[in-house]
Amino acid sequence: YIDKAAVFNGSSSKIVLPTTTFDSIKSNGSFGVSAWFKTSETGDRKFILSAFQSSYLMLEVTSGNQLKGTVSNSVGTNAELTVPITVTDGNWHHAVFTGNNGSLSLYLDNGTPQTSSSWNGTFYNGTGGIGIGIRMYYNGDNWDGDIDQVRIFDRVLDSGEVTQLYNE
Repeated sequence: YIDKAAVFNGSSSKIVLPTTTFDSIKSNGSFGVSAWFKTSETGDRKFILSAFQSSYLMLEVTSGNQLKGTVSNSVGTNAELTVPITVTDGNWHHAVFTGNNGSLSLYLDNGTPQTSSSWNGTFYNGTGGIGIGIRMYYNGDNWDGDIDQVRIFDRVLDSGEVTQLYNE
């Protein structure tokens, strides 16, 4: 439908994609995730997207009401980026989390990205699918609000592509 988003109730709403969704990402170590989201719920950790048994690739709003991206490398060490701006204002926001070997970027509303070089480009050996609006294999942290135009790429996205996604 045009002008319709997925609406999540904070308890039982979810979308689960098959395990094969991330096969090429896991094999080549490059990824990009883009999503529009809206929530006014504050003070709770809520997941826009999670993959591989809850902690291997995540895009969330923290209990501090900020956007956070997390990826776990092949030795189980998490690399995390947080944008220090409140996103629980009930307005639509656009998030892009992207990375490859030695490079991670987290964009909010096409602004200057938070970056890190602390990821080795090889995913922790997780299994499972991808969840939208939930933390995979975990009871809790469900999204309360709207999520739209989730896009998953098996390559890193550059700033021009982030701008293009934001402007669409």
